[in-house]
Amino acid sequence: MNRRRRAVTLIELLVAIVMFGMISIGFASIELFARYQAVSSDRRSQILNEASIAVEAIARRVRHSEGWVEEPPFIVHANNMGVDIRENDNDPVTIGQTMCRFTLVGDELYYQETLTANRRLIARKIIEFALEAVDPGSSVPLRPYALRIHVKTVYNPNAAISYPDNPDAAIDTVVVCPSASMG
Repeated sequence: MNRRRRAVTLIELLVAIVMFGMISIGFASIELFARYQAVSSDRRSQILNEASIAVEAIARRVRHSEGWVEEPPFIVHANNMGVDIRENDNDPVTIGQTMCRFTLVGDELYYQETLTANRRLIARKIIEFALEAVDPGSSVPLRPYALRIHVKTVYNPNAAISYPDNPDAAIDTVVVCPSASMG
């Protein structure tokens, strides 16, 4: 009895290697895509958090501001890179005289408790910062003061903006000054 041994041919070996390679590349690309999405999501949440902190800090102060016709509750800087806010300090002698300031320097937003105090860093990575005094409309009688706030952040302000590697986020809101009066 002459038994033939069955051997693997070169063609079968090449097909097996190619199939193994394709399956390996498929798994690697799925893992790479998942890792990329996780990093991208983390970056987007970081910059959205920065924008949210900036807007909330300004909105909180504007909502507690004091003002009247001759002296409005806030003053937007001429270069649109900051705002001075007249605060309600609950002192009948100095009411409306205490001011705080938010200023954008480069890509960093700073806060000063009083105009003579040291400034404190609030948020980073800000590439657009716009403030505008607006009329909130007839739905808010005797309160003509509102502040439109626009903040746009980017993960790396120094890099060229391309969405996948350097995502950006923007927040726009209007904050009404409830304690401003017409006189």
